[in-house]
Amino acid sequence: MKVLTKLSLLAALGIGIAVCGCKRPQEEPQSQVTINLLLPEGAAGELSDVVCNFTNLNTTAKTSVTGFVANSAIATLDKGAYRAEVSGKMNGQSYAGLVENISIMEDHYTVEIPMSLGKISGDLVIAEIFFTGTTTPENKQYSGDQYIRLYNNSDDTVYADGVAILESAFLTVNDYDYTPDIMSEYFSVDAIYVIPGDGDDYPVAPRSSLVICDQALDHRQSNPNSFDLSGADFEWYDESPNPNFLDTDNPDVTNLDKWYSYTATVWSLHNRGFRSYAIARMETSKEEFLANNFYTYNYELVVPGFDPFPMDGEAYKVPNEWILDAVNLSISSMFQQICTDPSLDRGWTHCGEQDHDQNRYNKAVLRKHDPQTKKILIDTNNSTEDFEADATPTLLQ
Repeated sequence: MKVLTKLSLLAALGIGIAVCGCKRPQEEPQSQVTINLLLPEGAAGELSDVVCNFTNLNTTAKTSVTGFVANSAIATLDKGAYRAEVSGKMNGQSYAGLVENISIMEDHYTVEIPMSLGKISGDLVIAEIFFTGTTTPENKQYSGDQYIRLYNNSDDTVYADGVAILESAFLTVNDYDYTPDIMSEYFSVDAIYVIPGDGDDYPVAPRSSLVICDQALDHRQSNPNSFDLSGADFEWYDESPNPNFLDTDNPDVTNLDKWYSYTATVWSLHNRGFRSYAIARMETSKEEFLANNFYTYNYELVVPGFDPFPMDGEAYKVPNEWILDAVNLSISSMFQQICTDPSLDRGWTHCGEQDHDQNRYNKAVLRKHDPQTKKILIDTNNSTEDFEADATPTLLQ
């Protein structure tokens, strides 16, 4: 008697069997990529401990490349659009490089990445930016309680006199080619507010903070979900000619010295997180700075369905050498570029994931502590790694 197998039995019963020739997923076309690191002018030698991270802009997948020899390496990547970020060391100093929007479509591709000498601050750093604002018990947006917290990350007392709060002129959600391109030398700004003093008026002890806010008020009186800023160290204040947009001044809290602001009314931090912020020691007087650091630029405005439209703009430029610390802000659904040279910050952090994200309120970006020392803040000039995104503000903890 013939024994039927399971398959033959099913066939005998007239039950159709679909045989699936399961194919492996087709592999993505790949490219052999040569990576050349270009040292800044005047620097010579070979970088060590080099790590180059490629982020696929379509899939967000990351590929790390090591094993650099004579500042070069070869990697195999899926074809596509990438962002390349590099870090390395030479002669005891840190170097960083960044190239945005690399289109790798050929079988063999060469990318050259300019490297910059990284700045590790032994001074004040930006420890926290609360730019989103709070919400009321009725879940309405409340403004006026924005603040920036600075931190002395060194072992010595430093003085806050002459330190400026800077806001970028450009947006991280735009990708325009601004000409002339001065980013390697300057930070382009549209707001400058400076801590007053003669050089030794405002000491900041090691591992301690100071708070600079929009309105130094006890905001709990107007919004129980907010906090008390009446004891802030400084506030920025604007005299507005428009009665519909007036600022509030606390005479008991020192005002920042307003050097420049793009708005004729009241300045505030971008509450959706589309700009970049920095602190700098201004090494000249207000009058000399405004006279010698004006910046005009051109770019093409691109609107889908229309021809590019020529545009121009105006800002002020702050030398990168003056910058103590910088933080780029953006959101993942719209990020296009960082607004700083990679030596200042080669990453970005955020609150919320998309434009007008209702979940961004009541959150801040908060610099991480070194897990061993606790009192030292991490500062690798990469806000993506250095900051906790969507964090609870310290004043709400």
